[in-house]
Amino acid sequence: MKVGIVGGGITGLTTAYRLLRAGHQATIFEAAPLLGGLAASTQVQGVWVDKFYHCILPSDTALLSLVAEIGLGDDIYWQETEMGFLCQGRLYPLTTPTDLLRFSPLSVLDRLRLGFAGLYTRRLRSWQALEHVTAQDWLTRFCGERAFNTVWKPLLTFKFGDQWQQAPATYLWARVKRQGSTRQGRSAKERLAYVKGGFKAILERLADEVRGLGGTIHTATPVDRIAADGSSVHGLTIRGHLQRFDKVVATVPLVQFLRLIDPELLGEPLRPDTVSYQAAVCVMLVLKKRLSRYYWIPVVDSAASFSGIVETTNLIRSEDLNGIHLVYLVNYVPREDPLFSADPDALIDKLTGELGRLVPTFTTAQILESHVFKAAFVEPVWTLNYSARMPRRAFLNDSLFLLTTAQLYPAINSTSNCVQQVADVMRQLASPPDSHGQHRFAQSATGAESPRDPRPR
Repeated sequence: MKVGIVGGGITGLTTAYRLLRAGHQATIFEAAPLLGGLAASTQVQGVWVDKFYHCILPSDTALLSLVAEIGLGDDIYWQETEMGFLCQGRLYPLTTPTDLLRFSPLSVLDRLRLGFAGLYTRRLRSWQALEHVTAQDWLTRFCGERAFNTVWKPLLTFKFGDQWQQAPATYLWARVKRQGSTRQGRSAKERLAYVKGGFKAILERLADEVRGLGGTIHTATPVDRIAADGSSVHGLTIRGHLQRFDKVVATVPLVQFLRLIDPELLGEPLRPDTVSYQAAVCVMLVLKKRLSRYYWIPVVDSAASFSGIVETTNLIRSEDLNGIHLVYLVNYVPREDPLFSADPDALIDKLTGELGRLVPTFTTAQILESHVFKAAFVEPVWTLNYSARMPRRAFLNDSLFLLTTAQLYPAINSTSNCVQQVADVMRQLASPPDSHGQHRFAQSATGAESPRDPRPR
């Protein structure tokens, strides 16, 4: 069976790898000059680094297993990391239970209620009931308005922008569950992992595996159209020419997917606004010295144009990056936000000026390089009852598959969950059509099974 794959990020590469392992043919078409998507890299000071910050959590079992399977297991290393919280211009430690008890922006009672809300949510086994109530209502009920407004409201705004009030409590559940895995054993600190060589090493090894198994990868090759009728796909139109495939897998955001096919063929009322996305704006600073001891610092009520500071070199080993220090000033915004269209040099000047005000030990003389990276479709905006609106993964008698971050719900948007999504549909995807146009299930390389309609109900 021949499968065409639109998109050469982690989902597209993993899909090709799994199909080839199952004995099928796979061809990837990536519009950008380089593979990777949101996991792509850039070179600074002679070393390759992630354009957008990434890490691996203990709960990211799908990614950890894949990395080990392709021979990079020995390159995974774990580090203890810390979290800060910059509130009203003051930086607080907020990693351990003791840090929470000392968090002076809240009263002692509010601190205890905030901790209880996290513990209670972590113990919930089911998410279904939570998607009918907003995160605001859920959190206010358990930890009070002051704790919500001080800690959680800024975090929800950071992810969902002006739609934060529609965010379901499912998001809180998913986030707390995932983050809870970072604390194991007696250590109160977080444990995160990274791979030597960064996500570039993972992507390159996956691409090598795909080619070694007989797959084909085309970069700088945008897809014009998904050729289909009302019952099945016929292939992909590339530069005006039809290339025939038995199945097609699209891994691009929903907005871009709907530009490639007539939505009326899909049998589902999908529109570009079915799922809203937040864009990402990251200013990367390559520094001579460490900024702080924290890996992650939310920035709250501090008159800053960025909502978070991520210092990845508090996770990545110094020797892997020739001693440089990497800091990302992060924001998720609607594509219409002025930050997304801002001139890169002006944006760097503005944000580094604000950083110097908030972190007095920082000066622009410490900067070796600075870069701005933007991506238009990064964080799907969850709303109440999102599972009823979430696009299906399989269309046209299982000949067309859509695998995007908008369909990871109720799991958090992460690289590992993108890998898991491929496993979830592989049996269905790897099933070839029979003479009646239906598709027989065939065991995949992962052994994973999936219902025909994989949306959670």
